[in-house]
Amino acid sequence: MIRVTGAAAACLMLLGCATTGSSGGSGTAAADERRNETAVDPDPYPSTYRRYPGVPTVIRGATIYDGEGGRIDNGMVAFADGEIVAVGQSVPVPEGATVIDGTGLWVTPGIIDIHSHLGNYPSPSVDAHSDGNEATDPNTANVWTEHSVWPQDPGFSRALANGGVTTLNILPGSANLFGGRSVTVRNVPARTMQGMKFPGAPYGLKMACGENPKRVYGSRNRSPASRMANIALARQAWIDATRKRPRRSPTAAGSGSKSPTRRPGSGCRSTRPGRSASMSRPAASPPARWPTWFCGTVIPSASIPARRWSGSTAR
Repeated sequence: MIRVTGAAAACLMLLGCATTGSSGGSGTAAADERRNETAVDPDPYPSTYRRYPGVPTVIRGATIYDGEGGRIDNGMVAFADGEIVAVGQSVPVPEGATVIDGTGLWVTPGIIDIHSHLGNYPSPSVDAHSDGNEATDPNTANVWTEHSVWPQDPGFSRALANGGVTTLNILPGSANLFGGRSVTVRNVPARTMQGMKFPGAPYGLKMACGENPKRVYGSRNRSPASRMANIALARQAWIDATRKRPRRSPTAAGSGSKSPTRRPGSGCRSTRPGRSASMSRPAASPPARWPTWFCGTVIPSASIPARRWSGSTAR
């Protein structure tokens, strides 16, 4: 009887302490404060890009590809405040506009490079500038390529002047199965990566399969050393990510976890079509559609409507 009474008294004391500690909601407030202090900012490096000011300009007499599959001979394009405002056979010429004779020239939408390493493998190509591959583990989904981008890479101006590239999707290299997060930038002079960052552009997840991961890690006597190990390790990574998903906070995406998460624009770089097919269904993981597949391709933005042109190049 004494033992029972002592145990009951101890329970009452503990209950009293718990009640006292939570009095006035201070425990809840403290917990909320701790959560706020450790909350993950999903976009800690937001874009600071601003359009460059410009005078109204009209190109006339040029052959124009309109970005929607059409061709306009002897057409006109009007620009104002950094945007293309009109495309057609004939467009109004604002008062005071600069008029450029485009006779014999071709005007196209700006080129969007969907698989670029400019900025993270800049010129000159020396070890000190080589920041495109975190080749220390086959899965480095937690790294962000934007932190390797050097805005002063001379390759940016060359791509703009010589190739008409106005927008780039910059990716990590292909050493790893999961290379990290990509970033989309405007091809403009800037002091910082954020000054180039395309506002509102989705991020992507760079993957590679085939000869690169097996060559990099096989040469170190590590896995993957074969294509079958590529698939096995990628499959396990997706399984691990699927298991974690129900427990992850929505704010934790991109917080540094090495578990890959699906992102708009995710894609897998492969030089074999069959290998991409294998990677797209590793035992029903990833459990989602893949919106982008690519193989080091530079594509023109001809599929983008003229109102969404990323820029213009005259040749």
